[in-house]
Amino acid sequence: MIDDFISAMGQKMPFVIRRQMKNIKDGLRKEIALRKYYYVKYPPKIPYKLVDTRTLISNEYRYCYFRIPKAANSTVTSSLMINQGYDDIKRGDLEAFKVSGQRMSRIKASDCIKVLDRYFKFTVVRSPYSRTVSAFLDKIVRGNYDIKIVKEMIGCKATEKVSFQHFLSFLETPGALSTDAHWARQIDLINLPLKNVDMIGKCENLDSDLPVIMKNIFGESSKIMSYAPHKTESHRVLSGLTSKDKKRIYRIYEYDFDAFKYVQDI
Repeated sequence: MIDDFISAMGQKMPFVIRRQMKNIKDGLRKEIALRKYYYVKYPPKIPYKLVDTRTLISNEYRYCYFRIPKAANSTVTSSLMINQGYDDIKRGDLEAFKVSGQRMSRIKASDCIKVLDRYFKFTVVRSPYSRTVSAFLDKIVRGNYDIKIVKEMIGCKATEKVSFQHFLSFLETPGALSTDAHWARQIDLINLPLKNVDMIGKCENLDSDLPVIMKNIFGESSKIMSYAPHKTESHRVLSGLTSKDKKRIYRIYEYDFDAFKYVQDI
């Protein structure tokens, strides 16, 4: 389409603009080439970078972990680290490890096929109710997210405090779920068809599910490490959710409720 536009405009287009258009075209070609296998085979429903940066692949230990923010992500990651020889894990080490290793967008088709066919692919999910509350407390209340974006999308006054109901209104706005992985649908962050995922653990069953995940990767002698630097005490807010709040969350994350068999609580 860009080529057609440039050809149609011909020399009428200023040189600087033609050069910029060419750079855009070259950039698009490079982007498509990088992710031509995995993300063409499994087209993401959200910006692919939200998925790509949260897919942790280890060639040495042959696993692929689809990291879901606000779903015991730090505990699962620190457990992977402790079994891979890390000691005295600090927060900086943890955050660096989360984005280490290969990404689906940067490996050739043959290696991608090997990951999908031979590696242990797993994730851990969480009830959309508690995950939504946790995302609100961590990113909005603590101010870790640009609240201006939230206020602009819902027409909230600049001086007004963003309440949980405001946050739900933001999530209900078209396109909002694609702005940050912390409130993107979990099914969209996994991207791979669930039938191809070897194990889907749940935060609610973490004490039993996480040891099974680690055992599948590291064997009988595997260890578990609990580490939650982003813990929000979401249960306190969760207990105060109204029936209307829960219905709104269900409508927003209905796909997650269905995919991971969470029961609607009204």
